[in-house]
Amino acid sequence: MSAKYPRTFHFPWSPGGTSDDKRLADVSPLVGAEIVVTEKCDGSNLTYTRKNVFSRSHSGPPAHPSFDLAKATHGRIGHTISEGISIFCEYCYAVHSITYERLPQYSLVFGVRDDVTGLFWDWDMVVAQASDLGLPTVPVLFRGVVNSAEELRVLTEKLSRGPSTYGGPRE
Repeated sequence: MSAKYPRTFHFPWSPGGTSDDKRLADVSPLVGAEIVVTEKCDGSNLTYTRKNVFSRSHSGPPAHPSFDLAKATHGRIGHTISEGISIFCEYCYAVHSITYERLPQYSLVFGVRDDVTGLFWDWDMVVAQASDLGLPTVPVLFRGVVNSAEELRVLTEKLSRGPSTYGGPRE
């Protein structure tokens, strides 16, 4: 059974946090290991499974008409998703606060989870699954190794100031 995507923790230095945001206390597990930094797109959290499409709450199929295209996409790809797999996307059909000018599609894959084990797939497997489904992934902004927490801070602050890959500001 699919479950909603877990809360993403902010870096200790992340700007614009709110009182209910969770922040990492320690970034050391990210230092010295390969990391993949992707663009956070401004859309609705969406999950595709073999049998269903869910919005963030996972209470059932989204009811708002803006999700009709997501439901049609699920009708096209659902039968090709393996049982027990959740495909997590940022669904950018409705404009939230950023208007994108160059979206390749509205469902942008950012993660895949094996719901039986609870394990998330590595980025190369996510890219392969998205390709098999004919869906794009969110843009990769950096892939590599940082050697210190300070290097990670400088990198993420620099990346956050850049424009969106799809036009407009980054979220």
